Amino acid sequence: MGIDDFGWGQFSQGYFNGGADLSLKPKDMIKIGNLYLDNGVYNGNQIVPSDWVQKSTSFQITTNLGGYVPDYGYLFWLNKDRTHKFYCANGYGGQLIVVFPELELVVVTTSEWQLYTNEAGQQWYNVMSLIQNEVLNAIN
Repeated sequence: MGIDDFGWGQFSQGYFNGGADLSLKPKDMIKIGNLYLDNGVYNGNQIVPSDWVQKSTSFQITTNLGGYVPDYGYLFWLNKDRTHKFYCANGYGGQLIVVFPELELVVVTTSEWQLYTNEAGQQWYNVMSLIQNEVLNAIN
């Protein structure tokens, strides 16, 4: 996919952290969002099996967190009760890849994490509120 400039945390045994600690540029985050939006196809090639895309972005468990994404697939958070359905990859401190399949839209966000605050959840909700209330309203 041409993602050459990235960081990915490794464990002491040399294994990459498959579930976290991946650093990407926004243009590469968009590529991943579009890969899932296109059902695993990138530049005409199926690089992620379409059945995995469907399973990973489908309901697996309820988190009871409420709010924007109460449910979880495989590595993707899911919403179910908003006007526009979406799923998202949620990174540290508001780093998001949000896919709106019905709108054929991918939104990515990055933010500077404030280590000195104890408002991790609030920062995330502020970013999601911005997407839901500003970005979506701008395109409707």
